[in-house]
Amino acid sequence: MKKIIVSRKNEYMSGGQTFSFYVNQKKYLIDTNSSITIDTDDEIVEVYAQLQWMKTRVITLNQTENEFNIRIKPFLDNNSIKMGVLLFIISVIFMISDYDILDLIARVFLISMMAIYVYTFTIGYRSYLKLEINNVS
Repeated sequence: MKKIIVSRKNEYMSGGQTFSFYVNQKKYLIDTNSSITIDTDDEIVEVYAQLQWMKTRVITLNQTENEFNIRIKPFLDNNSIKMGVLLFIISVIFMISDYDILDLIARVFLISMMAIYVYTFTIGYRSYLKLEINNVS
């Protein structure tokens, strides 16, 4: 019997939302700052997580391992969000300065940041969530 422990922390990007976690197409719900334990007798175990339309790739777990710890995480953690906000504020300050080069740097940064977000939520919807898997035997 395989034991799968799935957990998730409170992350800024998906704080109050419930994730769906699938084991062989069977749906389990996992809330913020919680974990669930799933027992399965299946030889081949396919898992993935989903939040609204964004989901991870389907991962097949090794049949020889008996226990897996899986952590669901978004592509940006809390520290990355804080750094992005700080850089956004600095960019705005650069834009209102009298120096043309600082204004250009700020505009390039803001356009790049916007492109990353638009890509992640549209074409790259499969890269929004990640599964961090650790084998425990």
